[in-house]
Amino acid sequence: MNEETDCVNLYESTILSIENDLNNKEILFIIDWTEGNPYVLLKCKTYSNVEINILHNEKYGKDWIGTFEITGFSYIKREDNYTVQFNFEHTLIGYIRIECKSFVCFTPSEPLSCGGNDNLINDYE
Repeated sequence: MNEETDCVNLYESTILSIENDLNNKEILFIIDWTEGNPYVLLKCKTYSNVEINILHNEKYGKDWIGTFEITGFSYIKREDNYTVQFNFEHTLIGYIRIECKSFVCFTPSEPLSCGGNDNLINDYE
C-alpha cells in the first residue's frame, strides 16, 4: 500500500471519474491507464481535506473541453497521514491535493515502466 505506487506510471493517464464515499470518508479515482487496461483505481482512505486548484489552459480555445490528463503524481508521508497530489498541465492546469490516512493503488497488470512519486508537492506547512 502507499509507497507501492512507486512502481506505477500514471503520466499521461486520465482521471475518468472521482467517487466520494461520505460514509467511509474515502475518495476513489478511476484512471484510464496508458499502460494497460482496463483501469487503475486509486483510493484515498479516511481523508480530511481536499483542495482543487484547476484552471483552463488559455492556449486551447474556449470551445475546447479539458480532461484531467495526469502530468504528475506525488505524495508526502507525514507523521500520521499522507498528502497525495495529481498535477495537470495540458488542457487543464493545476492540481488536486488530498490529505488522507492512507492510500492504495489497484492495477490490472504489472506496470511497463516505473513511475510513482514525482515529488511535485510544495510543502505548504
